[in-house]
Amino acid sequence: MEKKCFKCGKIKDLSAFYKHKEMADGLLGKCKECTKRYVAEYRSENIEKIREYDRLRSKLPRRKRSSAKMRKKYRKEHPLRSAVSSILQRAVKAKKIIKPKRCSMCNRKTKIVGHHEDYYKPLDVVWVCQVCHKNLHKMERIVESANETNKTLSLVPVERASLEPSLGSHEGEPRPKNED
Repeated sequence: MEKKCFKCGKIKDLSAFYKHKEMADGLLGKCKECTKRYVAEYRSENIEKIREYDRLRSKLPRRKRSSAKMRKKYRKEHPLRSAVSSILQRAVKAKKIIKPKRCSMCNRKTKIVGHHEDYYKPLDVVWVCQVCHKNLHKMERIVESANETNKTLSLVPVERASLEPSLGSHEGEPRPKNED
């Protein structure tokens, strides 16, 4: 069976529509493509409003319990990572390690996290933003996957920042100058 999207006007298969209990046919009137486009536009236009909503929602008792439960499960499943993270946090708090304000890969001034290349060296980290951190793990998964399928792949020593464009991080934004 097929249905017409009220947004783009195209006739599409029912699988191209999200389920929606309150609609007569049980499906949303917009196709998935149009819905995703709308959500992305809405989010970019209202990002501060959404962030504030998320901050408030995270303080709800139900959310706090759920978050604590997930943290506990993560610590149980990843004891080494959890221990190393705690060691690093204590070192930063004690000012034994200085956490920079800028990402070492893209030089953006944003929330910075420590990336461990070797969890057995807890204070040896690369300070990166969330986007670059995600991309580093993405590259690691690609290398691991290639090695598992006997297609040996090794990363040639390259300046980390040079990986950024190939990973699609920061969507082509200009790189800020190094100034604090």
